[in-house]
Amino acid sequence: MILRRYLFREIAITFTGVFLLLLLIFLSGRVVDYLAQAAAGKLAVSAILSLLTLLVLTTLPLLVPLCLFVAILLALGRMQRDNELIAMAGAGVGGGYLHQNITNVALLFAVLMAVCSLFLDPWATREMKELEAKAKEESDITGITPGRFKEFSAGDRVLFVKELSADKQRMQEVFLQIRKGNDLGVLAADSAGLMTEEGTESRFVVFRSGSRYQGVPGRADYEITHYEQFGVRIDQGDNERAIESTKAMPTERLWGSDDATHVAELQWRLSAPILTLLLSVFAVALDSK
Repeated sequence: MILRRYLFREIAITFTGVFLLLLLIFLSGRVVDYLAQAAAGKLAVSAILSLLTLLVLTTLPLLVPLCLFVAILLALGRMQRDNELIAMAGAGVGGGYLHQNITNVALLFAVLMAVCSLFLDPWATREMKELEAKAKEESDITGITPGRFKEFSAGDRVLFVKELSADKQRMQEVFLQIRKGNDLGVLAADSAGLMTEEGTESRFVVFRSGSRYQGVPGRADYEITHYEQFGVRIDQGDNERAIESTKAMPTERLWGSDDATHVAELQWRLSAPILTLLLSVFAVALDSK
């Protein structure tokens, strides 16, 4: 019992260190990417932590088997270097004991990876896609800054606001450029406000007391319209924000499917617990040589 607890503790400590190191390396690039998107107004800052948490959940089936393999190698290697394995063998505790106990640990990790790969990973992927879509939509509004140009719809709409209220719903001295193919339109107004259409969740800028200039750049036949109120949609809403993909698809929908993509995704999910168990056995075999 004492040797078993000692062995488990050595593997657990090494596993924790290796996992945190690899996780830090993996997340560092994504953190920089998310911060860059937030600085550019393409992503709400409040969503970064949630996105990183979901990202960690989606990477567990990849990191845990590798980290457990490295942890067993390092732990047994250290014990062999310090002649602890020789002392255990002299006490009648040989390779069979190591295989049995490490296999028990690997089985526990394999069960956890099965749950994670088959259920937690698809759920986290769906949540992350929904959160990314929602955060980008919110950033379109929260990213409006007085005195700076703000792009919408991949640059087809460019908004400029001189003054903005504290709740970011009322704007003063507003300019909006709309590009549609070769046509270029410009709207200018003394004031404007943001409005969300119920049902479709599409967002509009409602201009008040302004003028609209529509035409083709380089030509003099511009159309000028003066208006009291004019609404322009700046973002297409979508009630179904979840982006369906094979990776985000629930496991129960993959069972029995004849689609080759679904079969490959199901096999990939099943490989995580199998890989966890096999790598652990290989680690013990490598250290036994």
